[in-house]
Amino acid sequence: MTVDILHLIKRDPIAKSRWFKGTFGIEREGLRITEDGNIAQTSHPTSLGNRSQHPFIQTDFAESQLEFITPTCHSVKATLEWLSAITAVGYRNLDDDESIWPLSMPYSYKGLSDLRVSQLEDEREVDYRKYLIKRYGKTRQLISGIHFNVGLDNELLKRLYSLTQMTDSKYSSFKSFQNDCYFKIAQHYQMYQWFYVYLFAATPITHKDFFELAHAQLPKLPVRSLRSSKYGYVNDSSIHFDYQSLAEFAKQLTSYVKEGHLVAEKELYEPIRFRGADSITDVVTDGIKYIEFRQIDVDPYDPLGISSSQLYFTHLFLLFLLTDTLSYDVTKISTYKKKLEKVALSTPSTPLDPNLMGEARTILSQMREMLEIVADGIATTTLHIMKEVLEVCEERIEDVSLTPAYAVMDDFSDLEKIAKDSFIQKNKIKETYYELPGFQDLELSTQAIMMDAIRLGLTIEVIDRSDQILRLGYKNHIEYVKDGNMTSLDNYITPLLMANKVVTKKLLAENAIHVPIGQLYDNEDIARQSFPSWCHNSIVIKPKSTNFGLGISILEGLEEDSKQSFEIALTHAFNYDDQVIIELFQPGTEFRFFVLNNHVLAVLKRVPAHIIGDGKNAINSLISTKNSSLLRGNEHEKPLVKITIDDSVLAEIKKQGYSSLNAVPPKDKVVYLRRNSNISTGGDSVDMTDFIPDFYKEIAVKAAQTLNAKICGVDMIIDIPKKTEQLNQVRVPGNLPYAIIEANFNPMMSMHIFPAIGKSRDVAHAILNALFPEYQ
Repeated sequence: MTVDILHLIKRDPIAKSRWFKGTFGIEREGLRITEDGNIAQTSHPTSLGNRSQHPFIQTDFAESQLEFITPTCHSVKATLEWLSAITAVGYRNLDDDESIWPLSMPYSYKGLSDLRVSQLEDEREVDYRKYLIKRYGKTRQLISGIHFNVGLDNELLKRLYSLTQMTDSKYSSFKSFQNDCYFKIAQHYQMYQWFYVYLFAATPITHKDFFELAHAQLPKLPVRSLRSSKYGYVNDSSIHFDYQSLAEFAKQLTSYVKEGHLVAEKELYEPIRFRGADSITDVVTDGIKYIEFRQIDVDPYDPLGISSSQLYFTHLFLLFLLTDTLSYDVTKISTYKKKLEKVALSTPSTPLDPNLMGEARTILSQMREMLEIVADGIATTTLHIMKEVLEVCEERIEDVSLTPAYAVMDDFSDLEKIAKDSFIQKNKIKETYYELPGFQDLELSTQAIMMDAIRLGLTIEVIDRSDQILRLGYKNHIEYVKDGNMTSLDNYITPLLMANKVVTKKLLAENAIHVPIGQLYDNEDIARQSFPSWCHNSIVIKPKSTNFGLGISILEGLEEDSKQSFEIALTHAFNYDDQVIIELFQPGTEFRFFVLNNHVLAVLKRVPAHIIGDGKNAINSLISTKNSSLLRGNEHEKPLVKITIDDSVLAEIKKQGYSSLNAVPPKDKVVYLRRNSNISTGGDSVDMTDFIPDFYKEIAVKAAQTLNAKICGVDMIIDIPKKTEQLNQVRVPGNLPYAIIEANFNPMMSMHIFPAIGKSRDVAHAILNALFPEYQ
């Protein structure tokens, strides 16, 4: 390529604004290991769906070699989010006694003869892996790495192409310009492989068995990068490319396959692959769509295998290669290879020699210059990240002790310690089992759906993140999901019926389902005047349309002197809606029934926010202790919500004889902090599915059918005698008085999946089964 790309974008704001845009994806390989650090001999986890068509989790060469694959993303940030999510799902579905080896090179080859290749459905793929064993040996195939797929922004390429047409370097077609851009990146990477390996290599050692089994001479260890050297994941020396042109590259590759030097094009292990079609001939004809950058060692210090700073730098570096003004000299290809080998096989403590040090400084200076040129066209946050990354790499050039290989040499020399650390890392990921890393901003029910969809291998697209709308797919079947369980299973009118609590009660009552007696008010003054009608009763005042327990007040034993409390509760309710319901309080215990397709999948008891005295600590201290649980967070970021101290809490403890939060309750004394049992106000979730008679489950199903709801949360109060009521699980007798107080069209799923007490009910999985029955 003779075009000076940097010169083209200097005065073009459109090109600058699109410079860091593109398409991105990551493939991360990793070996499953046992607690002693040996490679696991077990089969691929069955819980992870069908790997032959799984978009996110597959196996690479070996049955125990996992591969995490992100979807195509439009930013590096989104790519890392998806890698975080897929990694978490992968870890959480491993056996308890298995983890993922955190390095590219294995340290143990025990049981290698029994190690199986991936047990795939396609026999051709199995046979191909057996061929690789014969040609390269198992040990070399077990080296893991990370591949970074990068596609240049199409609008950027079109803009640059149009600018070239105004110069002397005109192209015959856009496709030829596009191919030239991608080829230049791969071509110039040949010149600078040593530079990238110095900065990020992390494979200094492996077990000596690696060399014996591979029939290779044992080098002096440690080195900077075994994986990038002649000992690593490379073809033998007879496979050689000079990168003179794309046409010549395609010709050479086709010839190697035709003459039997390679069994297939995918056997080529160059650091960059051209992507866009199945064969290199079609890639040239149809145009390169993206490149696959393959020279990334797994970073043992990052749970994802690659840090965000390395990924941002890699993107920046690839763009630099596109703008590099230094001419590629085809006669120096052997010199470029020698530079790589010298850096890769030098000890991690060896600094760059003066010549390479000078080259490295020049490269980083040019990268910084390129960044400054496009600075006014990119987001401030992106610019800041890129500048920080360059500073880190500048420090590594000057101080070899800051490079990953140097650190790995010291920190990762003991097999058992590495294995132990990998399990600590795994357990840390499993500790927050209720959240999907990368997507924690989504509501927990949406995260649960995504978690299970990733596990099963459904395709997923987050169409609108703020509105929580997903597009899920299996083969040619597409379904849309909003807020975790609003789906095509229900029609449009169903949620409207349930949102209107007056209509809900009317329809249920018409079908002989018990509901509390109540009255609707659309004027606060008229509602206040109704006080005499409700006096001497226990009542509930709530907005006509509400969720999460907002605006609801319970007034027990209303007497003449309670009018002020009555009016305060009305004002509170009218703050949430212009219509308010007053109804008789239904005594008993509230249960949530989760109904799907005329079946009750889960029943939950929501216990009001409370603490249990220990005879030593004050109420406020006990609240703090309860709030410190990993399961509690703010609003709905976690399965349980932290208890907030407000006037309602103070009033509630006062009713129970405690004058302030400094009071110390007796040991085992339950102190309720709120009357309502909503999880959103600090309540506890207790699974009761196995403790509720079918009598009540049938009523819940009947209620859902009355409202024509396929997915429904039915809130039912059952008047359980106090002597049998407990905070946790207890069997409920049949035929007790009950009343349905609400039906919910978007029932919270996380409290069933992640209850505070009792068995998890995987309602998210059940919804996916209902949406995709053919998958089962």
